[in-house]
Amino acid sequence: MAPCTSIFQFAFFAFFFLSAATTNLVASNPPESVYDVSDTSEAAKRVDFNERVVSNAAGLALILGSLVTMGLIKFSDPLLKLAGIPATNTALLNAARPYLLIRALGLPFVFLATVLQGSSLGRGNAWRPLKIFGAAGVINLIGDIYLTLYRGWGATGAATATVAAQIGASLYYVISSARLEKSVEASSKPLRDVALVWRGLPSKKVMKTFMNVAMVLFSRSIGAMMAFSMLTRTAALGGELALAAHQVTLQVWWLLSFIPEPMSVTAQTLITRDMKDRKERVPKLVNTLYKMCGVLGISAAVLTGVILRAPAVAGALVADVSVQKMMASLVPFAVLSQSYCPIATLSDGVCIGLGSFSHLPILMAGSFLATAAGLAFVTSQNMGIVGVWACMNVFLTSRIVGHLLISTKLRKYIKKAFRREDKTPQVQAVPIPL
Repeated sequence: MAPCTSIFQFAFFAFFFLSAATTNLVASNPPESVYDVSDTSEAAKRVDFNERVVSNAAGLALILGSLVTMGLIKFSDPLLKLAGIPATNTALLNAARPYLLIRALGLPFVFLATVLQGSSLGRGNAWRPLKIFGAAGVINLIGDIYLTLYRGWGATGAATATVAAQIGASLYYVISSARLEKSVEASSKPLRDVALVWRGLPSKKVMKTFMNVAMVLFSRSIGAMMAFSMLTRTAALGGELALAAHQVTLQVWWLLSFIPEPMSVTAQTLITRDMKDRKERVPKLVNTLYKMCGVLGISAAVLTGVILRAPAVAGALVADVSVQKMMASLVPFAVLSQSYCPIATLSDGVCIGLGSFSHLPILMAGSFLATAAGLAFVTSQNMGIVGVWACMNVFLTSRIVGHLLISTKLRKYIKKAFRREDKTPQVQAVPIPL
């Protein structure tokens, strides 16, 4: 499952731009700022624009998802070998292939659901996707337990449960979105979400606006996933035990790294909205988000250390004692990188919200090259997976430094956000009577 997970993580993050671009465009076009009881025409126009964005993005998600599915099915073996399975290890290749092929069938539904999630987040409605994907997670867990432990399907059962949960969540999201109020029904009451409705083929204006945002975010995702895939591939050179230790540690790290992820989404949504109508609120919002990410980063780092160090917890994740010992050696680097990962993620979101994201492709290319150079050194010095996780810190640190060096707008708003106000009382001169 380790190489398969690497492949799907690459696919999900590479095409996460579909959700992020939808969130950005919907958030930058808030209907409530122009609602007027006497005249709702402008609000209805904005709702209509948002519906066109979601409709076009949903269609694009289905097309891209289907193409990726066909690509994974067609090139399953070369991709698994590229992800770290030795060409000579036929047993491992045969075990991984069914999982990859089954999971591939769910990608069009996953891409569609992420677009609808982006539309909800763009309207500030985080509760709806939470309920839908939370329910899907519970269904996935129950399916995993039943198909793997009771039916004995192994990795194939895990893949089947995951795909069933993904398809169910996507279909429910589509049906419930199609039942929402449409732009023609817009009134003085702001709509909480964006309806999924067919708006015809994409217009040139909508597609140009969407692709300008999407292509930058796509290059960001590609750079990040190439770095993570390169980390996994280098870990695989150390053998199956090293790969297992790396993959389990990465899964724990990845899970906890999503704790502050809502801060990045919040930045994309609220800063984008306020930059259009209420710029004076942005510095305070930036200040709050960075402080919250600092706290969340420390909390996630502590949890990472506890999970990887505690014998009872580590034993629940992997039974092999040798793998547990390898995981323990990675704790300092995993904890350190987890502590400031939220700052790197939030900086991406703040730049997107500020409209200062054209530098992201250059930033990610630089971070990737720095990480690649570090991994080359690790391999030449035979430093093993400890060196791999040291390079995880190189990747995250270079992202933060790159943002501060390249984005003038980010530096400007961070200075405004953390500028100390002079609260010293002004003493007025009082004339002394003679």
